[in-house]
Amino acid sequence: DLVGNPTASTGKHKFGLPPADRLTAMLDYLRATPGVRDVVVSGGDVANLPWPRLE
Repeated sequence: DLVGNPTASTGKHKFGLPPADRLTAMLDYLRATPGVRDVVVSGGDVANLPWPRLE
């Protein structure tokens, strides 16, 4: 879910949901957090999403 360990200045949270529910939880978080302006999507999982869903 997250790359690397927490650092002194940045804590990291791990999703505790099954893979099928993670996308919904992540999108809910992004919609509820207006301070997040840019999101980097990387890795093989993105290849499994239809483009309209990714947008």
